[in-house]
Amino acid sequence: MLDLNLIRSNPEYVKEALKKREYDVDFSELLEWDARRRALLVENESLKAERNRMSKEIPALKKQGKDASELLAKLKEMADQVKAMDEEQSALEDKIYRFVVALPNLPAEDVVAGGKENNQVVKVYGEKPVFDWEPKNHVDLCVDLGLIDYERGVKMGGNGYWLYTGIGAQLEWALLNYFITEHLGDGYGWEVPFCHGKRIALPVIVFGNGTGFHVFSSARVTGGEVYTAPDGKRFAIAGHDSPNKGKVVELTAGGEVRPVDFSITKNVCATFIAMFVVILVVLALSSYYKRGGKGAPRGFRGAVESLVFFIYDDMIKPTLGKEARRFSPYLLTVFMFIFAANLLGLIVIFPGGANLTGNIGVTLVLALITFFATNFFAKRHYWKEIFWPDVPIWLKCPLPIMQIIEVFGIFTKPAALTIRLFANMMGGHMIVITLTVLIFIFAAFGAAAAGSSIVISILFSTFMLALDVLVSFIQAYVFTMLSTIFISLAVHNPEHHESLDQEVEEAMEKSENPQTAGM
Repeated sequence: MLDLNLIRSNPEYVKEALKKREYDVDFSELLEWDARRRALLVENESLKAERNRMSKEIPALKKQGKDASELLAKLKEMADQVKAMDEEQSALEDKIYRFVVALPNLPAEDVVAGGKENNQVVKVYGEKPVFDWEPKNHVDLCVDLGLIDYERGVKMGGNGYWLYTGIGAQLEWALLNYFITEHLGDGYGWEVPFCHGKRIALPVIVFGNGTGFHVFSSARVTGGEVYTAPDGKRFAIAGHDSPNKGKVVELTAGGEVRPVDFSITKNVCATFIAMFVVILVVLALSSYYKRGGKGAPRGFRGAVESLVFFIYDDMIKPTLGKEARRFSPYLLTVFMFIFAANLLGLIVIFPGGANLTGNIGVTLVLALITFFATNFFAKRHYWKEIFWPDVPIWLKCPLPIMQIIEVFGIFTKPAALTIRLFANMMGGHMIVITLTVLIFIFAAFGAAAAGSSIVISILFSTFMLALDVLVSFIQAYVFTMLSTIFISLAVHNPEHHESLDQEVEEAMEKSENPQTAGM
């Protein structure tokens, strides 16, 4: 719905803009209604203020024993005037709303005036098909196929709105799912918020079969452009109908050829940024002690130190024991990296906005590092429990039932790490985007529904973003905790875990005993 303030301040501009859509309108009557409504508002508020002032005089008159009947009669007369003004104002507001809601939206400044016959061709893709029959208008085609319902849309949302029905609603949801997938996916550029026509270009580095290395900016292949290298080789980003969709391909006479891709994509760039952030955070803390800092650091350094000690003292050291100092560099690094990547993913503008831990390739690499650390440093008892576990003999010989299960378990552990981190972070991003998309879905139902959906979506999105900050920490903590447990099971003898269990049992017994609970 058009802004009434814009119509009031510049009616000729709005009138000329609507003429581009072949919609001729006279705002004189609307402006008269608006002027009368505003005058009524001022007069009504003044009358209400005067009525309130006079009503306060009645108790004083009665207290003095004077007659207040004349004042009461005047107040009743003023109340009738206020009621009449309220009714007239309400009627005017209803007329104004019905007038404005029927107006179409303003076209962009560069839109050519007139109908479709005045549209200018900006770019041609392929060849225009020629039919031996009269093709239908796309609106008529959608109505005939039962994809949209214009009549119900106009009744619910006003002029120019429609409802998706049947397979049309399914297609709309498919487009929204496509939007979500594209937004959360990787790419050769970094989107600039609030300016969708611009992207921060990233370097494309490819090695072709027999063509060597080629390095160029992703801006050369954005928007369907084809980049021609100095040696004549041609590169482009494959379209959505290609098996190499969204990837840089080399264009040859035989079709598309996928080169070896070493490009700095959005997720790769985000990985470097997250690593840089972790290094800065750690150096900020270490430099404090190198300069001879006394006592515990304060502010940001103090928060980082508390976080490091929390992970080390409460998780790594109790679980790994003597092996804690050996594996803590990796475990603390992976925690800080995941936490930083998760938080950066919640920031809309650069250097945030990349769905790094929501990319299964990234979480798989992190899980594989834990997998190799677990199995490379594993001791004899770990492999014994896999290939000759302590179970009844008939479960492991002659059919190696338990051995198969244990070997399968070696690979399910990194799979669990991969899926857990990926699914939780991807799910959080999808919820926020879906709540935002609801604004555009409800926009088809008119201004009232659109306005309500904006408020609700923004409130829920803000709540989910705040919740995602907590989820970012929890997921980093869980990944580190599971990695610590997997490594502990591989490097410690069973006696270590039995002693841990015994310590836990003793602590529980002590807490349950009233005589020793306070000791």
